Amino acid sequence: MEGKPLRPGVGALNTDTDEPPDPVVEVADFASIYQSHYRSVLGLVYTLSGSRVVAEELTRDAFVKARRRWDSVAGHPNREAWVKGVAINRARSWLRRNLIEAKAKTRMTRERPRMAEIPESADQMWAAVRGLR
Repeated sequence: MEGKPLRPGVGALNTDTDEPPDPVVEVADFASIYQSHYRSVLGLVYTLSGSRVVAEELTRDAFVKARRRWDSVAGHPNREAWVKGVAINRARSWLRRNLIEAKAKTRMTRERPRMAEIPESADQMWAAVRGLR
């Protein structure tokens, strides 16, 4: 199968004309995926993180990664699943980092045992102990 791309998609050469892909089509294709799936990806990440701000950031990161790798993502059979997979991985990393940070904060703020204060009446007891010799 000479001339056929390994992955069909926007980033591959047009096998009929051997012309490079049209960048306008690439951007329009990505924009379509972004508009179609942004809210569902955001909802998924919000469910995992519990924070709207974090969900927006992680969703943005997932779409940025998709855009940077659009040559391979464009040929993926389920682009939404690809973006959601990236978003889930980002959310898991964020959760893992927060868990480690929370454990470290707990260790650092834990009160250290204090030495018991010796009451003044203990002087009499120690004098008595010394007198036992």
